[in-house]
Amino acid sequence: MKEKEADAEIEVRQARVTLEAAARANINSGPIKRILAKAEHRLMFLGKARQALEAGYVIVPNFPGDTIAIRVKRMGPRLPSA
Repeated sequence: MKEKEADAEIEVRQARVTLEAAARANINSGPIKRILAKAEHRLMFLGKARQALEAGYVIVPNFPGDTIAIRVKRMGPRLPSA
């Protein structure tokens, strides 16, 4: 996890350097700003994921499939009659 976070920090720094170079060269910096924003969001996500793992949480990937939730006004589950 720390390696991914370090890679994301490098990506953010590179995007910032590229953005500054684009500003000096007076070229369109829109795409570079989007790349920088994505890199910053990824870095933030990885930091939060690391903190969650350190706190003892388990990260579960998305599983394929559909989930159906049915809402009822009942206060608890229906117990089987014995």
